[in-house]
Amino acid sequence: MTTIFIGLEIMASLDILNDYIKLLNEKIKTNSNFFKTILKRHCKVINQINLLNEAVYEISFIQMIISTLILILIFVFIRKDTTQISAYTTCLCGMTQIFILCIFGEMIKIKSEKLSDAFYEVNWYELSLKDQRTFLIILGMAQRKYGLKAAGMYNVDIYAFVKIVKLAVSYCAILYTLSK
Repeated sequence: MTTIFIGLEIMASLDILNDYIKLLNEKIKTNSNFFKTILKRHCKVINQINLLNEAVYEISFIQMIISTLILILIFVFIRKDTTQISAYTTCLCGMTQIFILCIFGEMIKIKSEKLSDAFYEVNWYELSLKDQRTFLIILGMAQRKYGLKAAGMYNVDIYAFVKIVKLAVSYCAILYTLSK
């Protein structure tokens, strides 16, 4: 639940910052403190993403490994006896458990990419030299890919979910052929 609430706050912060940049593109020319405000808000969002990654650092990695093992066993059980409804519901629950975390990681990644795109739409060439330098700093920070990471190494996104399900199905096929 904590991961969900922190993830929702991060996604809302990214949306607010994105809308703030798009709506106030004209204000950039007149207000020199505008970039300082954007920089502060962007740093706050990055800090929130880092806090979420620290919170789910080991939990997400362990959850991915355990979910993969559970899916392997469930797929083997389904393969041996296809009439068991409980195996299908257990498989669905195991896949949902990992899918929720992966969808949060994907949403954060997509929203941070949209924020980077919003920075590209800013009329930076009309700014003063000092504001252009600040803009380049913000743009450099926005170009980094932000998202959830399992154990600080593996991206937690839809692609990771697909890889886990593919891995479980592949090992299930190997285990099933070896058991015959």
